[in-house]
Amino acid sequence: MIVVVDDSVPVAERLRRRGREHFASPELHCLVVEEQWDEAHHASTS
Repeated sequence: MIVVVDDSVPVAERLRRRGREHFASPELHCLVVEEQWDEAHHASTS
């Protein structure tokens, strides 16, 4: 199954205990569109 989400969803989920457990799962594979990754990386280094 492929699920496409807006970037605000993973951010919000990381704040919840259950969300952090899901992100820790080896069964979860996250893919980020290159443009979004560049935006996020640029924002985190500014």
